[in-house]
Amino acid sequence: MTAYNAEKYIIECVHSILKNDYTNFELIIINDGSSDSTEELINSLNDKRIRLINTEHIGNANAKNTGITYATGDYILFIDSDDLFASNILTILTNEIEQSHADLFIFQWALFQSRVGESEVSPQGNISIDGMGTAVWNKLYSHAIIKQISFPKDTIFEDVAFSAQAFLRADQVVFIPRVLYYYRQHKASLTKMGHEPEEHLDIITDFSCLIKDVNSLNFTISSAELSQIGILIHKLVLDHIKSILRENEMNKNTFTVLNDLSCFLKQISFQFKPVYSKNRIENLKAKYLVLLIRLHLYRLATLMFNWKNIMK
Repeated sequence: MTAYNAEKYIIECVHSILKNDYTNFELIIINDGSSDSTEELINSLNDKRIRLINTEHIGNANAKNTGITYATGDYILFIDSDDLFASNILTILTNEIEQSHADLFIFQWALFQSRVGESEVSPQGNISIDGMGTAVWNKLYSHAIIKQISFPKDTIFEDVAFSAQAFLRADQVVFIPRVLYYYRQHKASLTKMGHEPEEHLDIITDFSCLIKDVNSLNFTISSAELSQIGILIHKLVLDHIKSILRENEMNKNTFTVLNDLSCFLKQISFQFKPVYSKNRIENLKAKYLVLLIRLHLYRLATLMFNWKNIMK
């Protein structure tokens, strides 16, 4: 768990872990330079299974990498400091490990706001690179795989390719059709925050790591997996383009970032077919939007995006 000024929710989060029936685990918390009472609250719990690592503020990607270096277990879970585990998650996952000894387990998750059971949506997740979700918190990774990869340093969208890299390395992947993780929706969530245009370029760094793996001679990748990777990359980059069009003022800096993202998509189109959606109409609309940006028709791209919410 990484924690940055997490005093509002961290006790509830930690309690959701400690109350599990399975007790043979270590909880590594990286206090990422918090300036509030996060450290004091964690220390007040006085539980030997908790290992607190205090750092200066280094950001989520670097903090996660730091946590991995301290981990000693055979398997690793991630949890955000404002979310919750199901009360039986560790028992269920341990039983699954004993049955299959798989390298990667994917499980379902649901949204909540103030309390679990309120405002939930349909469970999310499946056993494919483009459908398992990019978040690392609905997965259990073997330490053997984790030590081969890392989160791209100094990035803020560090999760987007990490699980795909693990998936490619896994000899066996198991899907557990049960909700074991609860993601809290609130205004301060990273995914709800706006970003400066240039911050979106982090996704190029993240996916470049994945493409490097794909091109490695150490991997035998099926055509289905290549297709899934292509969909993942195109869909996520498109999501970032849409976020820029929705959140940022159209100026020279914004245009430069949009152009960089579209150029990245053009570069990878020789290796990955440009599929943004499995829906033919949605995929066609996405292609037109990216084409307008590639032609530097940024104003027209903005109009297309906003017109009757056509790209919603």
